[in-house]
Amino acid sequence: MLSEWVTPNNVLEHTSYSLHQYTEHAVIPDTIDSLLAHTLASHLIDPEFLTHAQQHLGWLSLDKLIQGHYPTRLTLQRGSFGEVISTSIIEEFLGHVVPIRKLRFRILPNDSLHGTDVLAIQLNPQGRLASVLYVESKVRTTRSDQADLARAAVEQLARDCNTEQPAIIVFAAKVLFDKGSLLADALLWYLADRSSINIDSHHVVIVADIDHWRETDLECLEDDPLPLQHPTIHLVQVKSLGNRIDRVFALLQIEASSNDD
Repeated sequence: MLSEWVTPNNVLEHTSYSLHQYTEHAVIPDTIDSLLAHTLASHLIDPEFLTHAQQHLGWLSLDKLIQGHYPTRLTLQRGSFGEVISTSIIEEFLGHVVPIRKLRFRILPNDSLHGTDVLAIQLNPQGRLASVLYVESKVRTTRSDQADLARAAVEQLARDCNTEQPAIIVFAAKVLFDKGSLLADALLWYLADRSSINIDSHHVVIVADIDHWRETDLECLEDDPLPLQHPTIHLVQVKSLGNRIDRVFALLQIEASSNDD
């Protein structure tokens, strides 16, 4: 889905981080807002249930189904859109699996759940984890707080990950155990072995309006040593980002809060 909107562009290696850049296609299909809305819906409600419901109700009723899932009209911060895009980047372009969608467990619009925004994994043939990605996502539709955004994201990721049992791993293992998934065991094995293996990597996804982003906004990563070793920054620059997020939310009758965080 994401490849219909943006494409990977440059990969630049810096002293303290790697930069992966993504640019918007010159021609964007008219269906992209609907595709993004459907992807967002799959983060809010299990996609197998959405597919089943769509067969009975059709697309136009899915917004009512989503609203009925919450005690009040659903309001999301624009930053939630960043989690959706981050997941798509990791799965479509990096070939990892995101085993849980955190937005599905949010009840109130300002809920902040279980540490890191996105957890992604790859398995080896023995069913053990071969790669674990911790991903922090940020959205910026204006110039607000751009200058230190990337460093703040890396520092947040370090606080989440530099602990014996990262909250996102424990939460994901519990959710997957409740679903009867063998991935729960893989995550628990990983926790037991984590101190002796080196399969972690750290990623920050920044989705920014191209008219409000400056090349100097990443200079903050060079000022002082980072608390993580060589994180990867994924920079997605698109036009009229705020308007697109609002249109995608409106398709699902989701109200957008006034800030990006």
